[in-house]
Amino acid sequence: MQSKTRLTTTFLNNLKPNPRTAKSADYEVNLSAMKDSGLPTGVRCLVGKSGGKRFLLRYTSPVAGKKASIGLGKHPETDLFTLCKTAKEY
Repeated sequence: MQSKTRLTTTFLNNLKPNPRTAKSADYEVNLSAMKDSGLPTGVRCLVGKSGGKRFLLRYTSPVAGKKASIGLGKHPETDLFTLCKTAKEY
């Protein structure tokens, strides 16, 4: 589904909140796998139970060899252009 969908602000606005009955606090949407996203591998959008959306870059640390993540901002404060620019810097 996601690889055929284009990454747009409208797509992000239409993401539904995580159900209140869900075990996890957030669910992830892999933004880097979406069609024409231009984002590096590992960029995700986490959607919380209240509907809040935040962007993360997940990666494996070259020093420690452990999985880690970096916060890239929240939606809608961080637009797609800024998200792409920040993710590529890391």
